[in-house]
Amino acid sequence: MGTWNELGGLQSIYDKYASASNLAGRYVDETYNVEDPYKSEGTAGDVRHVVGSSMAKDQLQDLMGDYITPGSPLAEKLTYGIGMGKTYAEELADAWRIGKNTIQSGDWDKIWSGDFLTHPLEDIRANRIGLSIPYGSTMTKRLSHVPTSWRFGRRDVNPFEATRDAGMLTQGQTALRQTPNQVQAQGQAYMDPDRGNVQAPTMTSSQIRQEADRTGGTRHAGEMTQAAGRVRTQPVRGPHGYQAGGSVNPFQNAQNKGIMGVL
Repeated sequence: MGTWNELGGLQSIYDKYASASNLAGRYVDETYNVEDPYKSEGTAGDVRHVVGSSMAKDQLQDLMGDYITPGSPLAEKLTYGIGMGKTYAEELADAWRIGKNTIQSGDWDKIWSGDFLTHPLEDIRANRIGLSIPYGSTMTKRLSHVPTSWRFGRRDVNPFEATRDAGMLTQGQTALRQTPNQVQAQGQAYMDPDRGNVQAPTMTSSQIRQEADRTGGTRHAGEMTQAAGRVRTQPVRGPHGYQAGGSVNPFQNAQNKGIMGVL
């Protein structure tokens, strides 16, 4: 149990679910109503379950690293089975509880229509998707599997993204000669949970340099000078949204610039 204890044991799996729940808060839409068991939890619920089950699956493989090779076919099948077993046990219990309460309240129309199964069925579907995502996937990749995440624009990856946009992205990355690690860092910077936090610490010119090097982007001398000397009051676009002070945008306007860089 050496690796299991070193990596935090069962609590570390719960932490992954907690992290996914925090991320899901950015995807609440008009359909979200967690208190109504007969209505869908919407995209927020899908993000929580798809991302959470995927992260938990990977963590479980890491915890079992003394016995299996994380990412191997055996590890993927084993943790998928464990995850779905847990899912069915929980959702069947939820279906029984909701159905019992529905009958007691006399809402027979919810029984005959099957509405009392809304949450259990969508949770099973979302967990099945999450548990099927390959080990080691980035957050961007995980979010691309959420069925309705595209409705939230560039907070995620649209699985049906236009060929034109995908082409510009590839063109920009090629023009900058980004390495695979830089491409991955670029996407992760965009998916940072703190993105959009206007209270996040502003970036210094040194941090701009480091971020540009890490993500394979370009350095904008003018912005770096402004970051060092400006009064930190005017919002500037950065990796965490608009915030005071200079920062690095890992998704520079490819349409206008012809490249996908970091300003």
